[in-house]
Amino acid sequence: MSLVPQVLRSLKNLPPFPMVAQRALLLLNKPEVSIQELVEVVKFDPAITANILRISNSAYFGLRREIHSLHQALLLLGTQELLKIIIASGATRLFSAPTPGYFTERQGLWRHSVSCALMVDLLGRELSLPDQATGFTAGLMHDIGKVVLSLFVEQKFHEIMEVVEQQGVSFQAAEKIILGVDHAEMGGEMARMWDFPDRLRLARTTC
Repeated sequence: MSLVPQVLRSLKNLPPFPMVAQRALLLLNKPEVSIQELVEVVKFDPAITANILRISNSAYFGLRREIHSLHQALLLLGTQELLKIIIASGATRLFSAPTPGYFTERQGLWRHSVSCALMVDLLGRELSLPDQATGFTAGLMHDIGKVVLSLFVEQKFHEIMEVVEQQGVSFQAAEKIILGVDHAEMGGEMARMWDFPDRLRLARTTC
């Protein structure tokens, strides 16, 4: 029996996507983003502001004088880097819950998602792609559907694995067979609920 109705009902218990990160996502649709626009997005979130200043003053940049203001940090890092930091900082809260259906360690999904985001980012740099923030975000959020689906996968794990072994299909395909929905489709539903840009919605439904 399909568990789709139960899965969709569970979306109601999902916390809202952090407002600062959501506003940053909307800026991904713009061909050009000004420093002032980013300042307006970030300035009311102390945690993200502190994270930006910490990164700006890290050994990676090797600055001789300390960065004290958000505006200075934005000038140093640039809009693409700042968008990545803002979105990743906001997304951290969503990945805090354990996902035992997929990972045994509590931070497993977050570690996997960050690794994917960094690989996409590296590829974007190698190919000199202009919109690296969108690629980074797509890599970071590509498995977000697992946050909701994990509980159902855990309950039906043995049935899903039987389908994988007996039919020779992928784990994702077996999710669809047993649950009636897979984690990529669930990620698409979440992206629509949070009003993600169209390019990111496509990444959710096709991974």
